[in-house]
Amino acid sequence: ENFAECVTEPPSTMMIKMKILLLLLVTCEALSNTPPATVSVQESLKQALDLHKQECDYGFDKFGRTIADPLKDDPAWSDDDFIPYAVGRQNAGPDQDSIINGDVVFQSKEPLISKEACQALIEEARNAIAEGLKEG
Repeated sequence: ENFAECVTEPPSTMMIKMKILLLLLVTCEALSNTPPATVSVQESLKQALDLHKQECDYGFDKFGRTIADPLKDDPAWSDDDFIPYAVGRQNAGPDQDSIINGDVVFQSKEPLISKEACQALIEEARNAIAEGLKEG
């Protein structure tokens, strides 16, 4: 299997994640009381790519390998297709100043995904919350 097929994020996002992983590795070693292990940049990159592949495989197992063609499959939406709800700037989070409409929730007038896909997302969220509560 070609690993490149698995990469679904823009290269800039992936590079940021890899840099963060490398920074965390260096920081952890710097704070450790033991002498730092020798880990090459290549090994760190390999670990990050392996982790990304595992995450992709998990996603493919859950949702399949087909990817929508945005030019063919996505409808042309307009503002009239959504109902905006202002939730207040205090609810937009720490990035509120850099997010356009971060204090607005948009509801589509028509369903965007099937009931089955929606239920799968709800179950995945419930499972993730339950796992987080176990670990927390």
